[in-house]
Amino acid sequence: MFRHPDFMEQKGDRKSFNFEGTINQSIRYFKVPFVKEKRDVLNSLMEEITGLKIMKPEKVRAKRRLYIAIGLITSAASVLLFLLYFAFGFETYRGIQEADNVFYLPDETRVVLAPGSQISFSKYFFKRNVRSKGDAFFEVTHGNDFSVKSPNGEVKVLGTTFCVSEKDDGFLVTCFEGNVEVKFKEEERQLFKGDQYVREHNFIQVVEVPQMKFPEYVSFNYSFQNKNINEIWPIIENYFGVKIYTDIPVEKRFTGSFKTAELNDVIEIICISLDLTCQKVGEKEIFVEVNDQNS
Repeated sequence: MFRHPDFMEQKGDRKSFNFEGTINQSIRYFKVPFVKEKRDVLNSLMEEITGLKIMKPEKVRAKRRLYIAIGLITSAASVLLFLLYFAFGFETYRGIQEADNVFYLPDETRVVLAPGSQISFSKYFFKRNVRSKGDAFFEVTHGNDFSVKSPNGEVKVLGTTFCVSEKDDGFLVTCFEGNVEVKFKEEERQLFKGDQYVREHNFIQVVEVPQMKFPEYVSFNYSFQNKNINEIWPIIENYFGVKIYTDIPVEKRFTGSFKTAELNDVIEIICISLDLTCQKVGEKEIFVEVNDQNS
């Protein structure tokens, strides 16, 4: 392409051009080679001028619509995967045979499951809501409402110790500490320490149990033979969710068996056997030391 000299004007030291006239004049003197298509030559010419090739408007619109459609589909797929990831991101704990089956929820609530039972909860947005199936024991930390839902009923608490037992034809809730609220359909019942909620089919009653016992699956069932006491403390800590502080000499060894759900019973048996003293600070810390009389 070239500019015809008739369209050039002098303005001081700079040259200005009638751009539209220049293009028209250049096209008038420009001849398309015989071996090339006019459209190809025009595209090449415009590419040199603007760096862009001429495209039909409908093709531009079609390509734009395609890009928009791909973008929308990609965005929708990403949102769907995000929702599925969080909506179905549940943690499940299951009770198995010949195991402790002691678990701790994100709020440090302690759960003991009977073999064959399970609980599930949201692992990303835990709001103290748990789904239960089978038999489960809960030692709930204080805080906001804590609820346990099962196919046969719902239990709500603030901070307490209770167990839920789901049967084929019924529902059993036992309150060991604090108070709980049990809901079945539209009916609600309040339980206090020593109360037991019993539902068989559609028959419901709340009974008081004077000597309430923990379920067998909750028991700390261990036997030790000449075991270094410093190796026993971590087992107790993990099972009962406590921290034991001690500087007992390494030569202290313990022989004995346990089958109890009470932490105090376990600590007391060890202290009496090894002539130790203990002091409980709060609910989760225990200090154990050698009896001063024999130090």
